[in-house]
Order: sequence, then structure tokens, then C-alpha cells
Amino acid sequence: MRITIPILILGLGFPGVGKTADGESRMKVDPGIDLSITVLTVGLNLAPYLDKDEIAGPKCGLECDPLSLNALDRPVIDNRSKTAARASDILLASSVLAPYLIGAANVLADSPGDGWSGYGKDSLVIFETLSVNLLFNQVVKFTVRRPRPYVYDPKQDEKHRTGMEAGLSFYSGHSSTAFAAAVSGSYIFTLRHPDSNWVIPVWLGTCAMASATGILRVKAGKHFWSDVMVGAVAGSAFGLLIPFLHKSPASESSRASDGYRNVFSFGFAF
Repeated sequence: MRITIPILILGLGFPGVGKTADGESRMKVDPGIDLSITVLTVGLNLAPYLDKDEIAGPKCGLECDPLSLNALDRPVIDNRSKTAARASDILLASSVLAPYLIGAANVLADSPGDGWSGYGKDSLVIFETLSVNLLFNQVVKFTVRRPRPYVYDPKQDEKHRTGMEAGLSFYSGHSSTAFAAAVSGSYIFTLRHPDSNWVIPVWLGTCAMASATGILRVKAGKHFWSDVMVGAVAGSAFGLLIPFLHKSPASESSRASDGYRNVFSFGFAF
């Protein structure tokens, strides 16, 4: 919450966000379909944890060989920071809350024509993005069953090294969720306010939090570098795809092109 409070304050002070755009939602949703998809995916995400003691851990069990790891991932097996683990959880929560807080702040500051109804549409699309992204992540995790870094440490408790969670390293759910929230929220913000000077800061701020989340998961010894990198790519992909599929007709959303040009111009300049 220490991170999200400044974001809310910043959102309340967006200068001139609505001067060149009405700031209304550009999302088109069908509550019946979208709520059903969201509820279903949330339920499927929770299902494996109802009987987690019966689900096998890493395929290699207690015989996982550190030499089988690539050069990038191998040094991570000695990471054990509890502080980093707690910080990654806080940053993940902040990353998920950020787009909702920014959206609420904009409604309060700009009073767009669709008001809280538009905010509700945006919020549903973001939540659907997070739930679909997490379901895909779960499917990959339980299919691959890659050992987490601590599995390679014989000093760790055997039960800890062979439990269900020990085999869910690939790919990082924290990283993919943080990036799904960051990209979907920033994308929706850009559609709402394509001409705003805050487009680039919003993208930079949310993606910085998501990146820090992934880095801290590595420092905590919960994931390998390759886990968080793939998580970042997967989360970003869903963060763009789901809102894109909900985007209003081109005649309503084409105004966002200026916002994207601002982002891409900044990237090339950097």
C-alpha cells in the first residue's frame, strides 16, 4: 500500500487529462459472457489447491542436478532472501491495484461522460485479463513441473523440496500477473487518454513495478531468471490481447494512435 498511495495521489492530479479527450472507457463488454469467463477461470485457478497434498512435486524429486541448469539460472539456487519474498508480494499487490486506483482517480478528477459505469467496464476487462493470464500460467506450471531453485539445495527440508509448490517454478506467476496488470491498465489508460502527457509515465511506472516484482522473486530464490522473463512476456501478451479483444469499434478508438506514437517515439529516443 505504501506504493499505491502515491499513485492514487498522482492520479488525482493528472493535469489536463480530459482537455483533448473525453476520457470515456473504450472497452466494450458483455457482462453475461465476461463475468462467466472470469468466474470460470477463477474457479479453475483455485481447483488444484483444494487437493494439493495429492499433487506430485518436481519430476526429478530429490535428484535434481544443478549442472542441468543453464548458465543464467544456475547461480540462483543459492538465493534465499525472505525480505525479497515479502517485498515481491507487496509489489505484486501494488501492481494489481495500480490500474484500478488510477482509473478511479481519473473518474474523480475528470468526471467522464460514462462515469463509474465506464470504470466498471475497464475494471472487469482488467480482472478478466488477470484471471485468464493466471489460468494459462497454471496450466503451463502443472504441465512442465519445473523445480524451484531451492529444490537443488540438499540442506532444505525434503518435504519442502518435494511438495506441489516445489515443482511450479516455470513460469513465474508473480511476474506474469504483475505485467498483465501493468500492460492492460496502461493500454486501457492510453485508449482513454491518447493525447495525455501522462501516457508514458503511466507505462513506465506500472512496468517498473512489474519488473521489480520479477527481480525480487529471483532474489528470494522462488524463481529462475528464465521463469520471470517468460512470465513478463506472457503477462504482457495477455495484457494487450484481452483489452484489444474488448476494444470498441475502430471509429471510437482510433484516437489512441497518438498515444502509441508517443510511447514508441520515447522508446526509440531512449
